[in-house]
Amino acid sequence: LSIFEDNRIPGNFGVKNSRFKDPDFKLNNENVEIDKNLKSIGISSFGFGGCNYHLALNLHFSDLENKTIEPRTISPLTISVVQKRTELVNEIDLDNLDFFPFPPNSVSNIDIFQIAAIKAVKNLFPFVDEILESIGKTEINVVSCGKLGLNKNADFVDRVINKVIMNKIEKEDDSLEKEFYLTYTENFFNDSIRISEDIGPGILNNVIAGRVSNVFDLHGKNYHIDKGFDSLNAGMYTIGLELELNPKAVFILIDTNGEYDSSSKVLTEKSVTAYLITGQSNIPALGLGLIEEIEIGKL
Repeated sequence: LSIFEDNRIPGNFGVKNSRFKDPDFKLNNENVEIDKNLKSIGISSFGFGGCNYHLALNLHFSDLENKTIEPRTISPLTISVVQKRTELVNEIDLDNLDFFPFPPNSVSNIDIFQIAAIKAVKNLFPFVDEILESIGKTEINVVSCGKLGLNKNADFVDRVINKVIMNKIEKEDDSLEKEFYLTYTENFFNDSIRISEDIGPGILNNVIAGRVSNVFDLHGKNYHIDKGFDSLNAGMYTIGLELELNPKAVFILIDTNGEYDSSSKVLTEKSVTAYLITGQSNIPALGLGLIEEIEIGKL
């Protein structure tokens, strides 16, 4: 909306150069003035992080000089939680994952929050598959929020760095130092994260909602929201907006809880909570009782 109001596209001030050589593609490093009669704008994520979304904005009128855009007044949104389950990550037995339908060799590549999310959803109800089936799996959407995959990401980076070091050492002349580092890196690889088909998605935060949808065969929307440590509020607010459009929609919200040490860059994983959320008017249709009503203010 500000682009329409100000007639300019904000610059990408943090970008120094571009790999795009196409002369028709321009990456603006400064604000760009545009035609005040512009009526449409396209916004795309270009598949970044696995999100392939494109948004088209169209102006309802062409003459802004004679029109005043009034600030929107956004009232608080309310969501109804009909079920809630929390799983502590330190209580998950990684050697006994009968609830986790993935090859054992992949477990070392998958962030613990992703595993805990599947367990939390599985334990939402005594017979979760039957209840999800009765609600309608095509109608259930999954939203995840929070910081995920940081530690697994760091493990993978360490593996890559050590592999580079090992390759360099192998080219050096024989020496005691070379023998020491070769032994060190060999031991590191024996104990480090294993390579499998899950090495990529296992460390990506936007995969967790997709994983839950895949495991429980849910065919609604699934996406991830990362707004730092305010992600839960942002996720609930987004669901509240969706419920205003469709009060009968059903959402599983996955929230991750951990403490991040910015100096050591280590995330201490604590717990994952799964919420089953819908609009208040839809609760009787689900045959479930209300356990909590949450009001979310403006972000």
